[in-house]
Amino acid sequence: MGKEQDFQSRYGLTILFVSCLSMWTTLMAIFPMVPNLTGIFSVTPEKIGQVLGLSSLIMILFNIPAGVFSDSNGRKPFILAGLFIVAITSFFAVFAHNFIIFACAWLVGGIGRGLFLAPAFAIIGDVFQPNNRGKAMSVLASSLGIGSVVGYLLGGVVGGIFGWKVLFFLLGVLNLVAFTLSLFLMETCNMTNPRILGNFLISSFSWFKKPTISLLAFITTIGFTSAVAVTFLIPFAAKNAHISLVWLSTFFIPYEVIGILGTLVMGRISDKIGRRLPLTISIASGIIGVFLLILFGTSFSNIMTSYAIVGLCEGTLIGLSTTMVIDIVVKKDPSQIGGAMSSFRSVYTMGAVLGPWLAGLLISHISLTWSFTIILVALILILFASFFTTETLQESADNRR
Repeated sequence: MGKEQDFQSRYGLTILFVSCLSMWTTLMAIFPMVPNLTGIFSVTPEKIGQVLGLSSLIMILFNIPAGVFSDSNGRKPFILAGLFIVAITSFFAVFAHNFIIFACAWLVGGIGRGLFLAPAFAIIGDVFQPNNRGKAMSVLASSLGIGSVVGYLLGGVVGGIFGWKVLFFLLGVLNLVAFTLSLFLMETCNMTNPRILGNFLISSFSWFKKPTISLLAFITTIGFTSAVAVTFLIPFAAKNAHISLVWLSTFFIPYEVIGILGTLVMGRISDKIGRRLPLTISIASGIIGVFLLILFGTSFSNIMTSYAIVGLCEGTLIGLSTTMVIDIVVKKDPSQIGGAMSSFRSVYTMGAVLGPWLAGLLISHISLTWSFTIILVALILILFASFFTTETLQESADNRR
């Protein structure tokens, strides 16, 4: 039995899916609560945005060594450590009686997210062949979309009705369940490529010497920044339209449903026709959605519809660009998948740092319409850049023949 079949027979992709789901649910559950948290802790939206951004920066800093060292020490220890830390910090947040304590809990949780993500996504490169890699990556990437739906619903409904403390208790339970399941995860790394601490940065970031990877990192960073910024601004658009927090949570369902379906469909299509065209389509969808928010985002149905279209520009973009990077790395040196994933994810995950910071800054100083307009310009820029990406599917497939 080959590694791919063995991994599937042990429900490896299902375990990974659930783990990513719990991790992303925790990350996104806070977004519907932002307007409420500003009142509860007497802070500005800009301050909340800074904390969310700093937590993502911490995630990036830990993501790099976690990905690199998982090449020599295995993926599983980092995945387990990440889930455990996120679970404990979620429980700790329940006892926060001021913003400083709450912020500390959220920031330490960033360490757990950083340890988890690169090793989890590197497993796709360890296990799956080129003709199944896009499909497998789309399944794993879709867990982020479903996690966002669950997070938004928990944040809006549970947080809105029972309060934020009950919300974070449930998030802690969810991550403990994922931790328990991950104890049964199959180790997929050969662990034959030891790393020296002083050399891991050079090893990890040397992949950006390749123009295609550098361009993909730029596109995905700006695209992710834009999607996160829009998500941060949606509660304020709802507030202007006098929509309650509970009803706000329903906004995110069509957003993520479109994103999930788009990720799954585009991933499968990319295994057949290539990655480049689906990548461009996902960015164009984001442009259309933000443009509609600017023109018609003043009522419940208009905001929900326009925001849903933006959903194709997050998970789909991340899944496709990550698969393209894996295509390149597998061809050159499969033993460095973890390091390449850590560096690539660390760069584009800056979107999670820049998105809340940018959106909080914009909404604190200019109108909502102008905030969306700035995001629209950024998306148009990366749409133009996407035309210069190189197709990676064919060369990866040729390498495996």
